[in-house]
Amino acid sequence: MKTSLACVLVWALCAQCFAQEGKEAAKKPSPFPTTGFVNLKSLTYEEAKLVADPYLSKTGKLGFLASRNMLVIHDLARNVDAIKAI
Repeated sequence: MKTSLACVLVWALCAQCFAQEGKEAAKKPSPFPTTGFVNLKSLTYEEAKLVADPYLSKTGKLGFLASRNMLVIHDLARNVDAIKAI
């Protein structure tokens, strides 16, 4: 079976378009809640809560894992990432 150059070019263009759509979809933050953990090295839970509260959505929650001195964040992925970046 012979494949023309035009068919090959169309196939390559389609593959590139699908790859670009996949990259754009991967950049979008998830609309679903997620859980993140932050190790509190020199902060207390109360201090971390003061800093993190403004970044939480109405449904977001903060917790504390005392045995590991970790802040537990349950919120939308973009909010969890924002708090981790601080």
